[in-house]
Amino acid sequence: MSANSLSLAKQLTNKLHFNILLESQGKDIFRAIVLGLPDCQVEGANKEEAIANIHQLLRDRLAKADIISLEVESPNNEHPWMQFAGMYANNPLFEEVLADIATYRSEIDAEMEEYYHQVDAKETVK
Repeated sequence: MSANSLSLAKQLTNKLHFNILLESQGKDIFRAIVLGLPDCQVEGANKEEAIANIHQLLRDRLAKADIISLEVESPNNEHPWMQFAGMYANNPLFEEVLADIATYRSEIDAEMEEYYHQVDAKETVK
């Protein structure tokens, strides 16, 4: 990555969003934990102080680090389900199984359609 593209990447990604677990630890103690980073946690006397403390901790930590996206090519290029592709191609019952599946799906669709009609009928009564 060139210096120009690194500079551009930093400009584009200047705001990050973190999910914070904020919980009371008892009287006058609140803990804030960055979800996914269990070592990033602080305490404060109230929610606002805990949020301010976790904000400062994240700013300090990110000032000394880079966040990058890393793409790794899988050594196994075959899709994991491909080993099952065509395994029933010569089974004489395969067409019958497909027909049973289609029948079952039609039954479920009909049940759902009836349910939706009942819900709609209740909504129009209100």
